[in-house]
Amino acid sequence: MKKCLISLVALSFVVGFVGMAAGVDIGEMQYVFQFPDGMTPTIDGDISDWDIVPELYWIHEENMVQDEGIEFDPSDHNMKIAWGWNDTENRIYFATWIYDNSYMESGEYFSIYVDASHSKLGPDAIYVTSPDEEKERWFWALANKYYFLRPEKGTTMYSYNTTDPDWDCMPPYGDHGLQFLDGALGSNGPSTVTAEMMVTPWEDLNSHSGETAAESLPKSKIVDLTENELIGIELAKSDTDVDEDRDYRTVFAAGYYADNAGLWGDWLLSPLEEGLAVESATWGRIKSSFAE
Repeated sequence: MKKCLISLVALSFVVGFVGMAAGVDIGEMQYVFQFPDGMTPTIDGDISDWDIVPELYWIHEENMVQDEGIEFDPSDHNMKIAWGWNDTENRIYFATWIYDNSYMESGEYFSIYVDASHSKLGPDAIYVTSPDEEKERWFWALANKYYFLRPEKGTTMYSYNTTDPDWDCMPPYGDHGLQFLDGALGSNGPSTVTAEMMVTPWEDLNSHSGETAAESLPKSKIVDLTENELIGIELAKSDTDVDEDRDYRTVFAAGYYADNAGLWGDWLLSPLEEGLAVESATWGRIKSSFAE
């Protein structure tokens, strides 16, 4: 497939316009790559379908914030991340490559926070814990939290937004995939991992304990993702090694962000890159053909 060259002039104009219209108040604005129709990633942990994503959209650990722990050391832990979206499918995608010199059985995970409506709501609206009926209704309903790559909990991905079952982490509303290029979970030795995740851009995920998707969806609202608009995202990656303090890396780390969407960073839903087009086959078909 053809790879594209980013149009810096056009993107600078878009960034300037959005910055004036909405304000960029948490760190440096980041970009969400728009996947063309027919080229959205297959969520299986193989991130080769992200090869079309220009370097501008990738964030490397050396440029992330040291929230806790030791300074960046690529021989100890290294990673890169990127976010994507698609207009037709109206979904948000995440990809990561990780090297870890000691991949433990637990504690090596992402905490991911998504504010698809860019509400900037604070803890009183997001982290509602009492009374019980209010918690059931509003706890992480208007902005969403996910744990990713935390298999010690029984799955690669689970959410704070709904209780059992986590249907919002299952197709067609969510999905996740993980591959070890070398090493293994709990090997306590060097490992290289690639992983992907997909989520729905919820404006209001109104799902009570034990409810199915069919019961929750009529009450819920989904954001219609639109290019040049902003969404809020923050994430924290934990690295846990024997006899070392836990390390956390974040993108923005603007104060105590864990329950406050007002402190999550601004991400631009970027326009389509010039030169991208579906050729003879989609990525999904190509990857499927390798398995045949």
